[in-house]
Amino acid sequence: RSLYVDEEDESAWPKAAPPKSRTGLWMFVGLLVLAGAAAAAVFFYPPLRTAVGLTAPEGAMEPILRAGNEALALDDEAGYVEAERKFTEGVDLDRNDVRPVASLALTYAAWAQSLAFDASDLEARAAKDPSLADQAASLRRRVKEKAALALKFADTAVGLAPSNTVALLAKADALRLSGDPAGAKTQLTRAARLQDEPSSAHHRIAGLVD
Repeated sequence: RSLYVDEEDESAWPKAAPPKSRTGLWMFVGLLVLAGAAAAAVFFYPPLRTAVGLTAPEGAMEPILRAGNEALALDDEAGYVEAERKFTEGVDLDRNDVRPVASLALTYAAWAQSLAFDASDLEARAAKDPSLADQAASLRRRVKEKAALALKFADTAVGLAPSNTVALLAKADALRLSGDPAGAKTQLTRAARLQDEPSSAHHRIAGLVD
């Protein structure tokens, strides 16, 4: 067979292989980036970490609870706001830990009680100064809002740990503030059965229920 190749005959020349597609490579790289982003989101965003079953890093909750309790002990508006912020941070850190949830319930209950005392004072003074009646009514609305939040988080806390006395006392206080003294007494009885000696919080709530 002749070895002559007609240079003008393109069919006689070997054809170059088509370029390989890099689509698969870029898809693989994209998946790696997405996986890394997802892992970072879980690590840095506490609610996602809880949602996938990961608990808070060891020792991370204690300083949050300590700061929240210190703020709550101030027993004033600024203290309640700060306690709310810290305990909410704790809830976001680990939604399966009953401690920040119960503490948030206690914060709202204490806040509601403080507002109720202020409202009662204004109502008493409104007899001589009717202009205070509107302020008292506004405070009563805030009492209901805080009491509802206290009951919401107390229910969550009891759901997480039905035998946790702090959660039970938080629910008792929330029920008392919500106008359900019978329900409050039921929770107090449950808490008493789990304690060798009723705590000071138990006595305080029981005294306000009666």
